[in-house]
Amino acid sequence: MAPATNLAGLRTHWRNDLIAGFSVALVALPLALGIAMAAGAPPISGLISSIVAGLLATFLRGSQVAINGPGNALIVIIASAYGLLGPDSFPHILGAVAVSGAVQVAFGVLRLGRLGDLIPGAVIQGMLSAIGLIIVGKQLHVMVGQTSTAPSAIGVFQQLPESLAAMNPFAALIGVVSVLILLFHPKVKAKLVHFVPAPLWVILVALPLALGVNALDGGDFFSRHWRIDEQLLVQIPADLFGNLAHPDFSRIGEPEFWMVVATITLVGSIENIVSVKAVDKLDTYRRSSNLNRDLVGMGLSTIASAAVGGLPVLTVIARSSVNVNHGAKTGWSNFFHGAIVLVIVLFLAPVMRMIPMSALAGILVYTGFKLSAPHVVRDVLHKGPDHFLIFGVTLAATLTWGLLWGIFIGLVAEVISHLVVLDLAPRESFSRFWSTGVEAVRKEGEPLLLRVRGVANYFQIPKLKRALEAADGGHIVVDFSQAVLVDNTFLEYVHDHGRRYERANHENELDVVGLEGHRAFSDHPDALHVQEERLRAQRLTPRQKNIAQLASENEWTFDARREWDTEHLEDFNFFRVHPIEYEDTVVKGAYAVGETTVGWTVADVTFDEGALIPEVHHTTAQVIDMPIELPELIMEREELLDRVLELAGFQDIDFKHFTKFSRRFVLKGPDEASIRAFMTRELLEFFEEEEVYHVESTGQKLVVFKSMRLASAREVEAMLGFSERLVHHLLGVADGALEPPTDDDRLEDGPQSDRAAAQ
Repeated sequence: MAPATNLAGLRTHWRNDLIAGFSVALVALPLALGIAMAAGAPPISGLISSIVAGLLATFLRGSQVAINGPGNALIVIIASAYGLLGPDSFPHILGAVAVSGAVQVAFGVLRLGRLGDLIPGAVIQGMLSAIGLIIVGKQLHVMVGQTSTAPSAIGVFQQLPESLAAMNPFAALIGVVSVLILLFHPKVKAKLVHFVPAPLWVILVALPLALGVNALDGGDFFSRHWRIDEQLLVQIPADLFGNLAHPDFSRIGEPEFWMVVATITLVGSIENIVSVKAVDKLDTYRRSSNLNRDLVGMGLSTIASAAVGGLPVLTVIARSSVNVNHGAKTGWSNFFHGAIVLVIVLFLAPVMRMIPMSALAGILVYTGFKLSAPHVVRDVLHKGPDHFLIFGVTLAATLTWGLLWGIFIGLVAEVISHLVVLDLAPRESFSRFWSTGVEAVRKEGEPLLLRVRGVANYFQIPKLKRALEAADGGHIVVDFSQAVLVDNTFLEYVHDHGRRYERANHENELDVVGLEGHRAFSDHPDALHVQEERLRAQRLTPRQKNIAQLASENEWTFDARREWDTEHLEDFNFFRVHPIEYEDTVVKGAYAVGETTVGWTVADVTFDEGALIPEVHHTTAQVIDMPIELPELIMEREELLDRVLELAGFQDIDFKHFTKFSRRFVLKGPDEASIRAFMTRELLEFFEEEEVYHVESTGQKLVVFKSMRLASAREVEAMLGFSERLVHHLLGVADGALEPPTDDDRLEDGPQSDRAAAQ
């Protein structure tokens, strides 16, 4: 059941939301400073945006666990606004920001949030990658203690050799160290390291480095004396509230002013809608956001932020991911994050003035790289060469002519690519293009049939959306047999809607038929479909060959093909908060336990931490279909941080006389009594003697995996052996053949006392 909202949610979940909000604030502080400075705005403007986002947007928006504040796109938007309105035009830019907020409110009132579905994914990814490259180019200059005066993105990169030749070696050292911290932070296994967000580690390391350099009066390099001078530190005004900028609307009649308004509105709205939809996928309770209400909330918050000198307020995916991963339950975590940033600004402003700008630049260089990293190109290529073409055109156009032209050219290129793929005479191509329709066929006792005709591309999504929303539950079949072309954006919308529709009610079903006669441009389920399906042979890696041989020797089935339908994993808590991309290298078999057959599946699972700029991880996991009902539980390796968190009230179920088990494992679940009743003496002894695996039960299924990496064939065999022994024990528990723990093994005083006994 989803948590209550408003004051009821605060009373119930204040502890989870406060801890999550605190963690987010530690990430938001350096990012807000860095984004504002990279955009050429006063650093305080980014902090104001974060504060207003927490204290106001929380109560106006349409999302639950999203975090709001200044987004990465603002770096490019505000910087381009200076190019249009002049170098000293920040008050005029604030005026444009306020007007943009009003336009966003109008969009929400007119229910135009649905237009976010019309932007092709390749165009969005191309735009975001271009933003990432622009951020990297601009911030590499700052990272070495210099700035770029180039008016274009290409010029920014062309000036890099000059900045490198004139770099401040101490600023460059701090910048490089900052990037290295961000690179290696995800690879460190200690939970204590992960409890402190990577951007905060950057500040904690950069501050003493800068202070130490200046305390030693710098040093001489290349016949010049270098220090971390005041102009290389964050500039926070001494009078925080007396020097705030305010909107100036005196240039509202100029075309340049409205060009800035259009850029902020369009790009900001796209980033906001995409981020909200991505955060909904991270939400463990699968709550859906109201996009129109969210536009109204972000618009009103943007107006309020601009009124006191702040940047626009958007939904931000990276901070939202931190929020979810730290256990946020309700929107109050966003409020706490804003309040904590305000407290830090009021009481720690002198400390912020000592932060070197090269450290913040390092954070943004890393962020920009993540937006345009090789894995982004890989993901685009997975969806087909047509998708990659539109991505590349949008990327190049944005870098050359700016955000608005980049989006427009990407949209036009998508349509042209569809006309080329159809390979028909121009008149017939346009006839097919404009004759597209969605026909709803209702017959008593049969599913609702939605028959799609013509060219099903992003232009036609509103027609499909109206037909889907008119359905009142039950079984829906979307038939593409009469569609000559079905594009990625259209298919992605159908599949996303189907997942939401089926989760809303267990009796709901949505099936897609009619694509069998189409050719798919890749093996991705959302790939462009035109004619007959194309099958491609796959080459196996040496590791896959070893696993295939293991499967053959044991008469198991093996399939190396990539599988995009991974809903069977989404019931597990781990994969609810780590969105799955796909699984492959699938092995299926069964255990024979007496007369009972227990089926299992092992697969390589590729999943993300985050969404728009994810850290991609892999694991080899086994799912076991249990023939008995088990208690819901999660069991994983215990680390020092888990013991610290337990003292703060986070429960861990321990057993007094099984100290080795209590030291090795964190055991959690919604029903402690049923878990204690189920954990027999033999089971506890079994786990004490075996290797440590992550074991999670949904009641009917188990998932087992060991490491956040792919397992070798030998490790797969070891995991299968562990699971077989575990299944024998579990079926013994169900049969009553194993001895339950005595009352003396359990602890009447609860987990806190268990821990004390275990120690």
